[in-house]
Amino acid sequence: MNANQVTGKITISTASLGVLRSKAGATLDFGGVKRAEVIDDQGVAGFTSEPAAPSIDATLTHKSGISLKAVAAIESEDVSFETDTGGHWVLRNAWCVDTVTLSGGEVKAKFVGISCDEVKA
Repeated sequence: MNANQVTGKITISTASLGVLRSKAGATLDFGGVKRAEVIDDQGVAGFTSEPAAPSIDATLTHKSGISLKAVAAIESEDVSFETDTGGHWVLRNAWCVDTVTLSGGEVKAKFVGISCDEVKA
């Protein structure tokens, strides 16, 4: 891997659908803990925390053979997120949330999972 290379390409895949071609801008949220500041009359008092689910947000390229129904039906499946710089994470037991929309050859899809694990090479 070239130490000067910056991530440019993302590959999203599932066991049931294989590689899902995605447009630039796919995002991976590791989840974990979400913290919010608590403000009182004297200033910042501290923070509260709550669990946050990991997720993948992507705009997929729609081509012949891509079933929107199959994408929307994903539940309890591992979804892989790989970068061209060698990063690899797996969203475990993921499901498709919201509705899957098709517009102008693009499919908007969001997957949420139980955990997000980094895969070491």
